[in-house]
Amino acid sequence: MLTRRDFLKGCSTLTLAASLAPISLVPKSSRTGDLSLDQISFDTFLGQQGTIFRAWPGSAPAVRLKLIEVQEYRVNCSRAHMAEDAANEKFSLLFRGSDSRKLEQNTYVFEHDNIGRFSMFIVPLRAGKDQHNYYQAIFNRLPC
Repeated sequence: MLTRRDFLKGCSTLTLAASLAPISLVPKSSRTGDLSLDQISFDTFLGQQGTIFRAWPGSAPAVRLKLIEVQEYRVNCSRAHMAEDAANEKFSLLFRGSDSRKLEQNTYVFEHDNIGRFSMFIVPLRAGKDQHNYYQAIFNRLPC
């Protein structure tokens, strides 16, 4: 029979071992994003246009997506300033992926060398004439 002392000693050993294990041993699918998407502004994404992001579909290998367009939306209607979301930051991101692996509409953990890790919802668009898969993320949120 296991004594309370042995149980606590075992738990302490396990906790110490887990705290010393490098993060690379933890499967990517079980890690959460390091950043909240609210911490990443339009200007941050604009500065990374043309660079590669990695999207993690669960436990499968990452899918490389190139950020090909960062578009800000501004409404020029005379009554637009009266809308409830008039002060919100509104923009979209367009990504291009390979033709071999298509992602479904879902929230994925993204990684970028300069930005870090974060979770983001993307929607697949129809494949282009070049047979690449395209994905879009749309933002309408309070400014960062």
